[in-house]
Amino acid sequence: MMPNTVRQCIRPNLAPIVPDKMRRRPLDARGYPVPWFVAWIDGKPDFRIVDPNKFRLALDKRRCWLCGAQLGKYATFVIGPMCMVNTVSAEPPSHIECAKFAVRGCPFLTIPTAKYREAKRPEEYTANPGMQTHNPEVSALWTCDEWHPVKALHPDGTPGVLVEFGDAKTVSYWREGREATPREVRAAFFAGVARLQAAADQDGGSAPAHLARLVDAAAFHLPEVA
Repeated sequence: MMPNTVRQCIRPNLAPIVPDKMRRRPLDARGYPVPWFVAWIDGKPDFRIVDPNKFRLALDKRRCWLCGAQLGKYATFVIGPMCMVNTVSAEPPSHIECAKFAVRGCPFLTIPTAKYREAKRPEEYTANPGMQTHNPEVSALWTCDEWHPVKALHPDGTPGVLVEFGDAKTVSYWREGREATPREVRAAFFAGVARLQAAADQDGGSAPAHLARLVDAAAFHLPEVA
C-alpha cells in the first residue's frame, strides 16, 4: 500500500526533465518519481516489482505504465533491441513524454553498466516471462497504435502474459540519457540478434529462417551509419 506521506523534492538533476504527468506521482526517499506500475512493499516502493493489478489495468483500461493516466491513440514501448525483433514486451506502453523521461532519468536505463539487483527481492515474486534483467545498453522508444496481450510461459512452465505490439510509427534510440548514435544503435541491435540467433539455432527446424525474416523487418527501423 502506498504510504500517505509528505512529498520530498524531486532530485535537482531530474527536475528539468520530469513531465507534468510524472510530477503527480509520489517520490521515493531519493527524490525519484515512483512509476505507477511499481509495487509498494512494507510502505516503500520496490522498483523491481510490478504490481500485478496495475499490469491488468494497463492493458484493460489503456493506462500509461509509468504515470497511470489514460493513453490516447498512440503509445510508446520502452524496449531493448531483442524486443524490436520479436515485437513483444514484458511491459505495457506509456505516453511518449513519460517514456522519454524513463530513458533520460532511470538509472538502469541511463547507466549501461548498471546491474539488476536480486538481493532482498520477495521470494513469492515471479517476474513476467520475457522480463529482461540484463542491461540493453541502448533503449528504443517504439511508438505505435496497436498492442494486445498474448499468453506466454514462465521458465518453470506456469502461465504468464506478454504484450505484442504493431509496427512503429516512429522510433528513437537512447543511451546514457541522450539520443544514441547510429553506431551505438546498430551495435546493440546486432548483439541482441546474436542472442536470438543462438536460441533459434538450438531450436532448429524453421526457427532460423523465421528469425531471419523478423530481423529483416526490424532492421528497417535502424538508422544508417554515415
